[in-house]
Amino acid sequence: MSLGRGIGSTARRLLRAATATAVAGVVLLGAAGTGAADPINSGGRAADITLDGWPDLVARNKSSGRLMVYPHSGRFSGTDTFPSAFTAGWGWDGMDWIGTADVNGDQRKDIVARTKSGELYAYLHSGATRGSSIYTTKILIGTHWNINDLLTFVDIDGDGREDVFARRAGTGDLYAYRNTGSLDTGMFANPGKPITQNWQGLRWFQFSDLNRDGHLDMIAHDGYTMFVTPGEPRTGEQRTGEQRTAPKPKLGKIPNAGQTARSAAAAEATQPVVTGWGWDIADTVLIADVNKDGYEDLIARMKDGKLYVYPHSGSLNGTATFSPRVLVGWGWEINDIIT
Repeated sequence: MSLGRGIGSTARRLLRAATATAVAGVVLLGAAGTGAADPINSGGRAADITLDGWPDLVARNKSSGRLMVYPHSGRFSGTDTFPSAFTAGWGWDGMDWIGTADVNGDQRKDIVARTKSGELYAYLHSGATRGSSIYTTKILIGTHWNINDLLTFVDIDGDGREDVFARRAGTGDLYAYRNTGSLDTGMFANPGKPITQNWQGLRWFQFSDLNRDGHLDMIAHDGYTMFVTPGEPRTGEQRTGEQRTAPKPKLGKIPNAGQTARSAAAAEATQPVVTGWGWDIADTVLIADVNKDGYEDLIARMKDGKLYVYPHSGSLNGTATFSPRVLVGWGWEINDIIT
């Protein structure tokens, strides 16, 4: 089914600003828009695996194929932040993409992994908090997913189950797959036509409410420049005396396919905000609230194996959005996927 009918107006609002970033942001900021950027082969977001409220790191050891979990210590304190790891599974060397997502809506982060032949599997979180008993249920949820080279999970329609944005290898077309709730190969509905095109220039993108306005913003990098496109601000008045709870972040807008970068940027989106340059020194980037201040930070593994956190400053303010980096580990080159 088509995106508009299958996911509806909420999803159609998601990437209007995001596409202006992907096209206008990448091309107009000087990134290579003509060739495909080498995608990062992880989900790009750290998740609470041990159910203690802190984001943990999941990684695959490149020599043994073991799936490792690095629990957050409960304090943001340099190399004591992720001090040790435990084995959550073996035989993961057959996967070429690994990420975390709540695919069944139970508020626990499952593992989603793709084989080199394109089979997509979900490993459901059992509720355990340590060891190889966390992910014991393996379900085939799709085939031929190797036609995509970049995957990002986000709950598009607000039903508690995470959906998928996928970029087609070669064309750069972006598709949205709605999570149907079916625990089989029908989990993700046929996306129909692409939402938008020309996303070859991005190496990584994720969504987070980085300016705390109740709307998810898109953060992305092209291999050198990191930038954010703020989501559409809320409208509407609050009546005198009316009390409202903090809103769940909502998603931005999606443009029509074929809309030009300049018209999309001018008519439909806030201009992208550059938050940093020189990201070619990192080979993996994640987002998570590592210090638990309510703002999501960046986690980056450098090509020399060092792991850093770039704390969010508390405001979306250009290159001051993320504070100076903090070293939280070294020797992370033993892992070839971190998520």
